[in-house]
Amino acid sequence: MNRFGELLRYYRSQCWDAERGRVLTQERLGELLGRALGDAGYTGQAVSEWERGKSRIRHDQRRVLVQLIKVLHECGGLKTRMEANTLLLAGDYRSLDAEEQRQVAPEWSAEGAAEHTPQGVGGQGQMIAMLLTELFFRPVEALREARPRVGDGQRPDWTETLLAMMGRPTRRWSSAQTLRAMAWAGVWCLAWGSTFPLLHWPYASQESAWLAVLAYAGGALLVPALIAGLTRTRGDVFWEGQHLARTFTLRLLTHQGAHAGFHVGYMMVFAIALAGHYLGLGAASRWLEGLAAAWPVVLGYAAARQVPFNLWRAFGGLRFTRSDLAPSLAFVLFGPLWAGFFFVYHPWLLFPPLGLPLILCALILSAALATR
Repeated sequence: MNRFGELLRYYRSQCWDAERGRVLTQERLGELLGRALGDAGYTGQAVSEWERGKSRIRHDQRRVLVQLIKVLHECGGLKTRMEANTLLLAGDYRSLDAEEQRQVAPEWSAEGAAEHTPQGVGGQGQMIAMLLTELFFRPVEALREARPRVGDGQRPDWTETLLAMMGRPTRRWSSAQTLRAMAWAGVWCLAWGSTFPLLHWPYASQESAWLAVLAYAGGALLVPALIAGLTRTRGDVFWEGQHLARTFTLRLLTHQGAHAGFHVGYMMVFAIALAGHYLGLGAASRWLEGLAAAWPVVLGYAAARQVPFNLWRAFGGLRFTRSDLAPSLAFVLFGPLWAGFFFVYHPWLLFPPLGLPLILCALILSAALATR
């Protein structure tokens, strides 16, 4: 990804689509750009290629560049003339002139003339100078914007400014987004509390081992199901475009991916923990264990999103046949089956001469699941 693409993606991610109540997507940016240009606009794929550096806006398409800046500014991503010129210079485009500033934001013209760069400094030098200037001024601009607006002759107290700055990062968060973040945190805690006691070797008694196995079996069934439930398909731009966002097949494959990804991630952590046990490293700290508990959740979410897409790309559509039922059940039942196997054979597993071949089998199983 080139520097222009990186900045374009960043500024787009800072934009808010007021009509749809969410962050500005690539497809929506292309649509709004077309509206500003008075033509058909650009597809989300075209915007994606700009951000990834696969294609670029030509220098003679100056009107497209100016209207792109205007859309990003109106949606709140580009807030200052300095940021706009930083984006342009990153793509080796010239800065906005006075007329273009008036087209984008009349208030920018009132702030003064366009940024001046020393004579004899090329495009790369301009870019460095602009980035250094923005690095210095961006906190100042953020503070100025966050200051409460009060009547003439009044000066906001520093306490008001501090609270406004603290609230700035969450100003675009809705209650639904907050609840969703809390739900993900709950899934992480559940994965940590239910499945990771299985890794607390050696067990104090057979009863403690039995309780750890039961907790793991329950968590291995519940956590992937919750991950799949939190993986939204309705409202997803791609699946809505394919008219598949509300289909049962997509939801079924999402659950299949969540179970597969979670178990692969957990078996990776299991193998590392068992290797540490063989090396006599002792139990991991609670904080390290908590970080490790996030990995199966993250991998489960990634697989829940990617597995349906991979199948769609491979077959040109989504389908679920009777032959797919067996592997789906295997993914769902893997947790309880592994729990039963572990409870019976864990004394052997914790003994290195026997455990090493078993851990090798676990790694092979993880690779097989990942391949599937």
